[in-house]
Amino acid sequence: MTDKALKSRRIAEDTDETSSDGLDELRKSAMMAHLLDALESGNPFDDIFGSPTTKFSKTNHLASTVTQVQKVEKGRWVVVKGGLMF
Repeated sequence: MTDKALKSRRIAEDTDETSSDGLDELRKSAMMAHLLDALESGNPFDDIFGSPTTKFSKTNHLASTVTQVQKVEKGRWVVVKGGLMF
């Protein structure tokens, strides 16, 4: 193979790798944007522990200012202290 052909092949391989990396980054970015949109949708979420409803939005990432402390007793979750403000 001539030097010119080798150089062209290297450029083509580099371009393919860059394009692939760029597409991967674009996919990751799109997936992250979709995840953030879902998390920030404002849909309320109630967990299985009876904690106060959690709700995120584009302007509220705190979700809740009330929490509770729980522990496991005899294989079941038990609220130790609820209504804790922070």
